[in-house]
Amino acid sequence: YFSLQATMPLGFSDKIRFQVEQNICREGGDGPQPDCFDKPSIIVYNFLNK
Repeated sequence: YFSLQATMPLGFSDKIRFQVEQNICREGGDGPQPDCFDKPSIIVYNFLNK
């Protein structure tokens, strides 16, 4: 759902999806950043609190 190739992006902007994808699929095989879902989590939290 976060991938830029996702057919159902759940309403996240391409900018957010790109950031998440870059933090998950890092070059060098370093694995995901520990905070890779922080930004989308904040967006969802704020949306649900409206």
